[in-house]
Amino acid sequence: MIQRFSFSSTPGDSLRTYFTSQAATVKGSQNLAGIADPAVDALVDRIIQAESRPALVTACKALDRVIRAGRYWVPHWYKASHWIAYWDVFARPPKKPTYARGIPETWWYDRDKAAKIERAGIAGEEKTDPQMTAYIIRRVLLMIPTLFGIMLVSFIVVQFAPGGPVERIIAVLQGADTGAGSRTGGGAGGDFGTRGQPGGQQGGDASGKYRGAQGTRSEVHRAAGEAVRLRQAGA
Repeated sequence: MIQRFSFSSTPGDSLRTYFTSQAATVKGSQNLAGIADPAVDALVDRIIQAESRPALVTACKALDRVIRAGRYWVPHWYKASHWIAYWDVFARPPKKPTYARGIPETWWYDRDKAAKIERAGIAGEEKTDPQMTAYIIRRVLLMIPTLFGIMLVSFIVVQFAPGGPVERIIAVLQGADTGAGSRTGGGAGGDFGTRGQPGGQQGGDASGKYRGAQGTRSEVHRAAGEAVRLRQAGA
């Protein structure tokens, strides 16, 4: 459990509800740690009955030591300063309040500081413009090898990937293989071979061209139509 207790600079009877044995027996009291120590009760009474400021300070320090020794809590907010991020366009008094940050109650807008910040910002923008231009040029130049790489990968995938369902049916009807090895090799049915011929030895220059350059033959059209009709009949 994390809880923060704030007391005035002159603590008094309110300490009873936080630290005394009587408060520990009351359900819902501020004595969350359940402190029930006769020494703490005596010091609380000493604080309430203090007749001078030095006696009050001494009793409060003694109470602080006793409570710390009991390890009823682990202090969290022990930093002596507060960190604040802000634009340096404000002026503030040379001496801040003793028990408060004084923000923004004691600060005021400073035109000279604001003008200095604005001039520095404009100079910074002018300085970064060439850097931005160089960055854009680098990004545009990188687009060329990136596009070339994408085209190369797409070409390789198209050449090595097996055909679609209709192409497989046509290959089965013709007794040809459409595997990745046969498409790039010189075997029968491959891209660089002759379909239906052993070793791809058909006349003409068809055996020296890949399948896309050989054109589409009429029997392929007929086989494709037959495959489509068979699929429709099966459906």
